[in-house]
Amino acid sequence: MSEIQPGDLVFYFGSDVHHVAIYVGNGKMVSASNPSDGVEIIDFLGPWYKERFSGVGRVIG
Repeated sequence: MSEIQPGDLVFYFGSDVHHVAIYVGNGKMVSASNPSDGVEIIDFLGPWYKERFSGVGRVIG
């Protein structure tokens, strides 16, 4: 996969944290990482996420 596109799944891993978000374009993603924050649109490589970025996946079909 050469370029991230809206709708792609973005994966983040830490020592004990696993997270998947949906890329929506313009460097943003939809994330619900904390029930108290609800669903948010945030920077896809913000400080916490940049350190834990693992890769991007795309669902085909």
